[in-house]
Amino acid sequence: MMQLLLRFPGEEGKGASPFERALREVADAGELDLAAPYLSVSILRELVRRAPKFRLVTDAEEWLRAFARPARTEILDFIHEHAQQVRHCRDLHAKVALSPTLAMFGSANFTERGLFQRQEVGAVVSDEGQVRQIREWYDLLWMHASPIVREQLLEFEASLPALPESETTPTLRTIPLAAPETASARAASLIVAEADIDRKADSEDRLIAYLAGAPSRRWTESYFESIATLVEALGVENGDKRFVLTIREGTFFIPVTINSRWVLRPYIADDRTLGIAGAMLLVRANADVVDASAPGRVYDDVQFRAQRGETDEPPMSIAFRDFSFLSDRRFRDEWLIACQVELLRRAGSQNQRHHSRILFRTATDRAYRQRLFARVNWANA
Repeated sequence: MMQLLLRFPGEEGKGASPFERALREVADAGELDLAAPYLSVSILRELVRRAPKFRLVTDAEEWLRAFARPARTEILDFIHEHAQQVRHCRDLHAKVALSPTLAMFGSANFTERGLFQRQEVGAVVSDEGQVRQIREWYDLLWMHASPIVREQLLEFEASLPALPESETTPTLRTIPLAAPETASARAASLIVAEADIDRKADSEDRLIAYLAGAPSRRWTESYFESIATLVEALGVENGDKRFVLTIREGTFFIPVTINSRWVLRPYIADDRTLGIAGAMLLVRANADVVDASAPGRVYDDVQFRAQRGETDEPPMSIAFRDFSFLSDRRFRDEWLIACQVELLRRAGSQNQRHHSRILFRTATDRAYRQRLFARVNWANA
């Protein structure tokens, strides 16, 4: 018997995931065998906890390459803890979970994005003959896979850049994603979907009036592009409890917070005659870039206070007089790493109720952003 696993367009991030549910069912059915190149360690540990025994075949190099440096430590620790149960198979691309009576396979990676957010398709089979065939395939795969030598894996990880290099991780997109065109969409091109309006205050008219007080349209374009870079690098969705975009009342100020800590905010010099309008970025306090210089750098540093449960030195913000950090890999990478660390530190922000879904959409939907900006009465072009 075969059960299809489907996520239809428009269902991303809504409710329970059929892929996660199927994984749990397989893990609960007995000894668990997994084959996958991309896995979230938190999901993997939950599956292993459910099963009496497990084996994992993965492409260890791709697995490390797909995640930023903070998450790689978790991967290395897991492999070290389960050295006898994990093997390496170069170029593995299958995603399979197998128990004595069930087998799941499909396109979904065993990660949060694969199980909950992306367009995926898969199946669970319980037919005894089909499960046996997949078992024969897996046993052969295990025999041909290599035990992992920790020293070699550590050396490989040290050679990787700080940020991910994988098809599983979003990079800066240059082609806007088009929304499906319908008659109603053509008739009202700037009507925001109901899901994008949580409160009366979170409206297009309010945002359009607010943007008129920004330093300039050019500055605002760059600032929203910085937010888009951050969103795409972290893989967060609109409504993620950890990631909050807010509109502050009064003087123009749109900060981005992760778990209640500023990670990106406008930097506008008190003396506007200087013409400084850029951004402040979150960085680790012990990072080399804190003391580095750059053409667009402003030496204005802010040290955060330690929060409960924080063991490392609290991060800092550093200011830029423009958006040159987007093209300077030293600063961009350090910023994204610091934000990744902050994202993993907690499960949610107390400021989530203030999140603006329209701001998030304006940052990440470039076509929508241009239509909305066309309605702003900019004080400065």
